[in-house]
Amino acid sequence: MQDNKKLIYIFAAVALVLLAASVYLLFQVNALEKRSAKIGYIKSDVLLANYKPAIAIQQKLQEETSHVQKELEERYKELQGMDADLKKKSQVLTMQALAPQMERFQTKQNEFLQMQQGLQQAVSQKQTQLLEPVFQDISNFINKYGKDNGYTLIFWTPVEGMVIYGDPAQDLTEILSNELNARVPPAVPVPLNPAGGDSTKK
Repeated sequence: MQDNKKLIYIFAAVALVLLAASVYLLFQVNALEKRSAKIGYIKSDVLLANYKPAIAIQQKLQEETSHVQKELEERYKELQGMDADLKKKSQVLTMQALAPQMERFQTKQNEFLQMQQGLQQAVSQKQTQLLEPVFQDISNFINKYGKDNGYTLIFWTPVEGMVIYGDPAQDLTEILSNELNARVPPAVPVPLNPAGGDSTKK
């Protein structure tokens, strides 16, 4: 019961912070609009889903982890088979007789979960490392685009969630996605230089 109350308090606090941030952002936008500001926004998830280097990185990660994914799938099927077998045997055998098989099932299940968690952590770390220069490249390009085209403010929306409504005329996602991809050579090298910069430049 106390845990539920704590969660309620946490959610309430987060909601208040988000509300305050939204109100502040609204006032800022209104103030900018009064000064005839030029404002645009970008749907980050859409842009990244269409940006060639980001796509190439995802493909590379899938290729590098395909053998582990395959092994996980095989282990999962094995666990499903063991679980079905135990359910059948539980109808005719005592718990004492089933104990060794249940223990083996539990061991296999723990091994599967550890392997799955290890893979997720490894992929997440590698993804962060490879995407860091991509984010920097996108950020530099957006900054230059904003200055060159007289924008006062360009919003980068995480998973579209920060923009409840936006005038389609101010949506720069497709424009910037096309312009960014136009800069990418036909053969995209992956990974980009983790130390910074773009390994496509020679």
